[in-house]
Amino acid sequence: MIEIYIECWASPDGIRYPWSIWQDGRQVESSHASALYEDQEQAEVEARRYCVEVLKTEPGNVVRL
Repeated sequence: MIEIYIECWASPDGIRYPWSIWQDGRQVESSHASALYEDQEQAEVEARRYCVEVLKTEPGNVVRL
């Protein structure tokens, strides 16, 4: 099963939302080093795009932390 986790990071610059993608309990990819989003919706859209384009499947679950 593919799962997306949308995290919430607070910093002096504001709140940012990185995503990570997990498959069968192992992390496949994340945006932590490449992109931190200002909006949870935007982060989810980009994570879903990765799943469809790279993994060729829709995620089974999205968790917002």
